[in-house]
Amino acid sequence: YRISDSSTMTVEERLPRLFRKLEIARLEHEIAAQDREREASDRRRRWEAAMAEARDRYDERARWDSFVQLSREWDEVQRHRGFLGVARVAVAAVDGPARADLEAHLAYVERKLAALDPLGDTGRLLPQISEPKPEDLKPFLKGWSPEGPDQTW
Repeated sequence: YRISDSSTMTVEERLPRLFRKLEIARLEHEIAAQDREREASDRRRRWEAAMAEARDRYDERARWDSFVQLSREWDEVQRHRGFLGVARVAVAAVDGPARADLEAHLAYVERKLAALDPLGDTGRLLPQISEPKPEDLKPFLKGWSPEGPDQTW
């Protein structure tokens, strides 16, 4: 009876063991590659979901910011219209040629306010939202990079 030791084994006896080890190493390498591919695919899916959510949140913020801006513009126009009304009362008390100039100026101001009033053109109520730049999405990405799932930001 002979003890099986690699130092005393013949090449013919070692070859099957070597081929088994090579096959096991190949399979382990293949499994590791599949795991890396699966992890990369999963990371890409999570990044794509984060990008979709970031775009939605960017859109929501842009819509709200547009509304707030229009509201501020409307408030300003209303404040100026209030002043215009008081100015008309003051001009009504003016006699002479200066009154015509003042009334002409106030008519210009009224036209200008009509043009500035965001409710004068209801189409302005629908915001024109531009395609977000990578920097625009950063606040909504929760650590992801807009450049890709493997990029750092």
